[in-house]
Amino acid sequence: MPYIHNDNFKSIFSGMDMAEIKTYFRCMFTALNELSKADERKRLEEQDARLEARSHGDMFTQICRNAAINRIPSKSSISVLTTLSNKENRAANAASNPTAAPVEESRPMGFVRNDVRRPIQASRAGTRGFRAPEVLFKVTKQTCAVDVWSTGVILTCFMTGRYSFFILNEDFDAIMELAQRTLHTNIHLPAAKIPWKKLVEHLNKENIVNWDPNDFRQALDLLEKALDLNKGTRITAEQAL
Repeated sequence: MPYIHNDNFKSIFSGMDMAEIKTYFRCMFTALNELSKADERKRLEEQDARLEARSHGDMFTQICRNAAINRIPSKSSISVLTTLSNKENRAANAASNPTAAPVEESRPMGFVRNDVRRPIQASRAGTRGFRAPEVLFKVTKQTCAVDVWSTGVILTCFMTGRYSFFILNEDFDAIMELAQRTLHTNIHLPAAKIPWKKLVEHLNKENIVNWDPNDFRQALDLLEKALDLNKGTRITAEQAL
């Protein structure tokens, strides 16, 4: 791979205009779309590897396309990328571990002492603060939707002028940060959401006045769809393009 000069993301993101932001994400979603077609997930969200979108956008897209083509797995190695529910995860672990406790339809409230079941093994790759909910909850079958979420978080940084928007190290802390609730066994979901528009205008009003109103509206729409908690209804890279 050729060397390409890149700038530190934190030093350039707040100074990029809307045209540059649109080019940046067009390259990003084009690359993710190629990877999705290849049924291959790849971490594109490492901030230190950020390429300078202003002068290398086309090369960034081509490199990601080449990476996708070269990493297409054989038919025998392609797994079916479907999401297992927590119940199915437990059943799969029990089947692969004869000494594990049998799966039950229901259990009393609380936690098991001396639990002999194997912990769920799932990928938790990604930069802290950019991991999707299914990564934090250790879903065993993950798709390119995790990268769409990470891209949505990057868009949040552009829209709010804040980096990083989520920053906690531990997965369980990150889950609580997403929920914006602590010290509750059951997470309360308010009936009315805080609109992204209200949050963005509160945090980044200085830059918003320089953006085209139509671009701002479309960016908010993309932001909401990319940060859908349900990976099944989250926007795909192809739809984003």
